[in-house]
Amino acid sequence: MHHFQTLLAILSLLNLTTCQSLVELIQSQPDLTTLLTALNAVPRFTNHLASLHDITILAPTNAAFAKVPPRSPLGEALAQAALATPENPAPGPVRAGIRALLAYHVLKGVYPASSAGETPVFVPTVLDSSFEVGGVSVANVSGGQNVGVKADGGGVEIISGGLAMSRVVQADIQAPNNVIVHRIDTLLQLPVNVTTTGSATGNTAMVDALKQTGLDDTLDAVADLTVFIPNNQAFEAAQSVIQGADVQTLVKVLSYHAVVGDVLFSSELCRGKLKTVEGSKVKVTVSGDGVFVDSARVVVPDIILSDRVGHFIDGILMPSD
Repeated sequence: MHHFQTLLAILSLLNLTTCQSLVELIQSQPDLTTLLTALNAVPRFTNHLASLHDITILAPTNAAFAKVPPRSPLGEALAQAALATPENPAPGPVRAGIRALLAYHVLKGVYPASSAGETPVFVPTVLDSSFEVGGVSVANVSGGQNVGVKADGGGVEIISGGLAMSRVVQADIQAPNNVIVHRIDTLLQLPVNVTTTGSATGNTAMVDALKQTGLDDTLDAVADLTVFIPNNQAFEAAQSVIQGADVQTLVKVLSYHAVVGDVLFSSELCRGKLKTVEGSKVKVTVSGDGVFVDSARVVVPDIILSDRVGHFIDGILMPSD
């Protein structure tokens, strides 16, 4: 019994040392002090992070945090976090937002710089549906929200929400527990829903159609979707058909643009048929000219959304009667 208790004490000490080591590693990096401040504002998450094995941490530099507009919601949250102390912690919503943001910077698995290829690979993070801001989950993707990793110009780029790009400025910093840290030059952008993304990218026709039919709220409640989003030009080309359609027909058409149960990035779109929310199947073909869904071509792939992935297409998909 005495030997067992001694072993437990040693294991506890080793775990404590490991937890301290990750924080000490970040403390040793002079351009990660803002990240350290954010971590100190959410100590429970930081302790959990330090206990994880086989992960990759994307560590924004001070310069990356400095890009955040001070009067933006994130800028104001970071300012409040900087003033927090154990006796006077940051407000709950601020801590929740910072936890979600930091969780999105932690990849499940070990990804050294050498593993990145020219074709983006989308990998899950520890950000999942358990992270809420204002009582609303910020990620509704099974297995964790995704980021893209790709090689570019001799370096490594990270793709996040809204097709935002971050670049690795120092790779493969080794940490305990088989953890790799990459310093990045821009914070990752948390993915948002399809209507917010559509508005931000100027593709408002799809947003208007979703709101007109009430499908915006319906689809936002469904996890693990792949959505083919017609751009404005696609709606203009089909204006005569769309304008004359009743709401029931529009629901049928728009539901035909969503594939349920799978988050399919462009590298996973192979020849075959995919069942849609509408009930029938779309046909995917791949050729030297690109990826086609029925007769529409994917023009902008791999938009990471809060509960799905979106692909902008140049035509409206029409289900057969």
